[in-house]
Amino acid sequence: FLVDRTRFNRLQMDALTNVIPDKPVIITIEIICGLIWLYIYNYNVEPKKFAFHYFQIVEEYEWWRIVTSTLSHIHILHLAFNLITLWSTQWIEVVFGSIFYFQLTFLSLIMSNAAMVVAYFVMVRYLNKRESVQNLYAVGYSGVLFALTAFVCALNNGKMQVFGVTVPYYFGPFVLCLLISLMMPNASFVGHFSGIIAGFILGVPVVYREWLSVLFWLSFIAFIMVMIYSMHRSKLIQTENLLSNFELNANGNRRARIVDGVIVRGNDNV
Repeated sequence: FLVDRTRFNRLQMDALTNVIPDKPVIITIEIICGLIWLYIYNYNVEPKKFAFHYFQIVEEYEWWRIVTSTLSHIHILHLAFNLITLWSTQWIEVVFGSIFYFQLTFLSLIMSNAAMVVAYFVMVRYLNKRESVQNLYAVGYSGVLFALTAFVCALNNGKMQVFGVTVPYYFGPFVLCLLISLMMPNASFVGHFSGIIAGFILGVPVVYREWLSVLFWLSFIAFIMVMIYSMHRSKLIQTENLLSNFELNANGNRRARIVDGVIVRGNDNV
């Protein structure tokens, strides 16, 4: 995957002009996220039913939440911001190919969510943050986007543009994460930070040049097995529980509070 810099820059520009033929993975992801948002909005689906929640993932074996939470958004502005940001990564699919981009995206999703689980474990076990973690629910594609951002930063030898300013020494993604957290206090700092760690790991040359496909297939096989076990153990695949887990909030109860669709703070009235 060694790419001449001039050709690399030209392909980035070409990626902005070609819409669908060279970018089937991004187009598919954007459509899926849009349709999921439309379903959630149209049927007023309760966010707690699909959001990332540490204790439900770890204690209730609801590992399928790493997928449902990543592809789900609550507010249209959050969805629009993430889809626009996702579209800006289209050149990666054009330069490296759709198969590479799909593998990179899949590994970013798995690794960023795994890092979130580890981070919350540390917070609960060693930092006495059980109550705080108990009330945190997260949704959105931002973790994967930060992973892709860190991956691109690694490709550019640690340099990254943050609001027009070049940040060197691999600090760019961290600066962006900090700024977003300051501007949007309810943004998932842990989720964004976890994505950065995943992206930098995937951005190591020996990883994305030689081991990406191997890591993908090992992770994909393990993912399928884990999802099947999770759906069985959490009883998601049983009809009555499936309907219960995704029941519509049609009785007029107040929904969980979500700011920019990133964090849901639970309460007993939801």
